[in-house]
Amino acid sequence: MVIPTYAQKTSLSRELLQQNGGLNNSDVVIISEGGKLVYSVDYYNDADRSLHGVLILERDESLDLVSLIRARQARWVQSRWVLDDGTKYFWSHGILTERPYFEEGRYTEDPGTFRRSAVNVEELKTQDAILFIEDLKRAGFPYFKALSDYYRRFAFSVTPLVVLLLSIPMGGRFSKNILLMSLLASLIAAVIYYVAQMVTMMFAKLGYLDPLWGAWAPVIFFIGLGILFVRTART
Repeated sequence: MVIPTYAQKTSLSRELLQQNGGLNNSDVVIISEGGKLVYSVDYYNDADRSLHGVLILERDESLDLVSLIRARQARWVQSRWVLDDGTKYFWSHGILTERPYFEEGRYTEDPGTFRRSAVNVEELKTQDAILFIEDLKRAGFPYFKALSDYYRRFAFSVTPLVVLLLSIPMGGRFSKNILLMSLLASLIAAVIYYVAQMVTMMFAKLGYLDPLWGAWAPVIFFIGLGILFVRTART
């Protein structure tokens, strides 16, 4: 019996429901360079790697506003963003001044930062998921949910083993209606396991529990419990 992964199940569901899982994104805000640069984008088009309705805030070490740049759109060229019809606003001798934006080549935020925020981390490849979590950390955004989901994708693969260890010893614990009682006990054990995993994952995503433990604590506990049941099972 082959059990599909979470990503495979999600992909199959979207295919059957004819849902589009595109990588385009809207209303994106990205904070980079420790808060010195803030990108606000109306729409990101992944097909041609372009930003539309671009607003870029530049701040100093104290996070005070230095300048503001508006542009109709920006295009990813080689390793930088090229802004079209850009206007730069900045303070000069206490007066707000504006001038056409001249290409400086400073804005090099990877397009994947804008794209990956529109995708569930469990649907990404391992390397993309790691980059996504690093983007969140670097930008100063909450990352506990993404990191918890990342660990859960590995913990999920151990679920068949957990259910097997909980189910095998049940048959020897009943003297009457063995098949029915074994099935019922196995079902109850599996439900308890899934509920425990849901609770620990919720605590991990809220930051009350380490994401690694949120994903793996139920697995470790119930594997240990299953081994104990197997060793004490009647034959």
